[in-house]
Amino acid sequence: MRYVTILLCTVLVSAGNNIKAQETTGRHLGRPNPKHMGKLAPSKYKLEQFTGRWQEVSRTSSKTKEAVPVEDTFYIRFYDGGKADTKQGSSVVITGLSEVQSGDYITTSASDFKIVSLADNEMALDDENGYIHTFNRTDQFAYEKVVTAPEAVADTTAPIVDLTPASLVKNWYAYRRGANPGVINNQTPIIRELKITGGSNNTYKGEIQFSQKGTAISKACTINIAEDKTATIVTDVTTWNIIFYKCDGQEMILGKKGDIVYYFKNNN
Repeated sequence: MRYVTILLCTVLVSAGNNIKAQETTGRHLGRPNPKHMGKLAPSKYKLEQFTGRWQEVSRTSSKTKEAVPVEDTFYIRFYDGGKADTKQGSSVVITGLSEVQSGDYITTSASDFKIVSLADNEMALDDENGYIHTFNRTDQFAYEKVVTAPEAVADTTAPIVDLTPASLVKNWYAYRRGANPGVINNQTPIIRELKITGGSNNTYKGEIQFSQKGTAISKACTINIAEDKTATIVTDVTTWNIIFYKCDGQEMILGKKGDIVYYFKNNN
C-alpha cells in the first residue's frame, strides 16, 4: 500500500488527551478507540441521512459552551455510497471514505467526529478536541460561489526527524490525515494509532490500530527504518511503505507524497 501527501494549508489542530481518559471513554479526537469498538452501542444514525452539502456556521467550546471565532470553516459534502469531500478553511478539498460507526461516530474523508445532533437542515459534530461544530445544509458552499486559482500545496518536509528510541518509543494517535482525491476508498487501511513499544538498530516493535472496510483492527507490527528515513510498517495482514517527514518526540508526520500523510501526536 502506497502512502502519499497533501498538506492541509490551515493550522493543524493540536491536542493531547490523557491516555487513561481515553481508555475510560474508549475514544479520542472524534473517533472510537478500536479496542473498544465492540463495546459501543450501534449508531442510531444512517449515512444516507447526511447526504448533501454541510457548511459550518458556528463553533463553541465543548467545555464552556461559549462561542469561539471560526477562522477555518469546515465544508463537508456527503455522497451516496460512502464517499465524502472535506475542506477546512482555505485548504484543498480531500475526497475519500465516509462511514457512520458504532457510538454515533462519523468519519469523513479527512476528519472524524462524534455526532451530537442531526435535523433536516442542521447538524452538530463534536471533534473531541475541544470544539463543537454546528453546520447548516446548503445547496452551494461559499467557496463555490467565486472562481479562485488553484492553491499551491506546501511541502511536508520538516526540519526535525529524530528516529532514535527516545523520540519514537511513544503512544502515537493520528489527529489528522491528508490525501489526494480518490486515494482513500473502502479498501484502504486507515491508521488510527501507532504504539511503538521498543527497539534498536532501526528496527522497532509495537501495535498498530487501523480501520478497513468499516472494521476496526488491531495488530502487532514491526517498523523497519532505512537511513534515508523511508520505512515499512509490517503486520501479518498488510504493509505500509512510508517516509518520516517529522519526528520530534511530540509530533510525528509520516506517509508518502502523492498518497496519504498522517499527523500524529504523542499520547504518553
